[in-house]
Amino acid sequence: MKAVNGTFFQITNNGKYKLEANFTLRSTLPVEEGGPVEKSPFILEPSEVSLDIDETLNLNVFAFPEEAKLYTDEVIVLIKDNPNPAIFQIQCLGAKPVVNVDFETVKFERALIGKNLTKTLTLTNNCAIPVKWALTGEDKLSKEFTVSKTSGTLKPCKQEPIDISFNAIKDQKFLETLKLEVEDIEEYQIR
Repeated sequence: MKAVNGTFFQITNNGKYKLEANFTLRSTLPVEEGGPVEKSPFILEPSEVSLDIDETLNLNVFAFPEEAKLYTDEVIVLIKDNPNPAIFQIQCLGAKPVVNVDFETVKFERALIGKNLTKTLTLTNNCAIPVKWALTGEDKLSKEFTVSKTSGTLKPCKQEPIDISFNAIKDQKFLETLKLEVEDIEEYQIR
């Protein structure tokens, strides 16, 4: 199992007695008790613990956001025989893989036969996560066209130049198509 979309709090009983605690998210509370109206992307494991003196346990917190936005919540720890809960703030940034292209159509003007022309297409990752990209359809291009790179990964706020070259062999018009496919690098099939 991949360790993604999560973190943990290390809970240690450094008291003099056995510890019993329950964990809940503020978002799971009813609205009248301070819970939010919208659904939270967070999950806690385990929801309750019993720790002996000097025993330690990891409280796992996972996030599975459905939209590209900032989510916040609170982990509320209810400790038996303690009237004051411990509260930890948590947040995650939901993101979807998005790559911008500086122009959608690469247009070559008329070229002399035997002349090689090159245009550069620039891919820009404007989202908060690294993405995998691929240009599909290169295998269907006419032999007059070559593409310098057809796939790769792109870190946030980075650019990738792609050179598309045209070598005029004979007098002919072309209407060729390449498709850009983008997905997350963690292979969750988010496109």
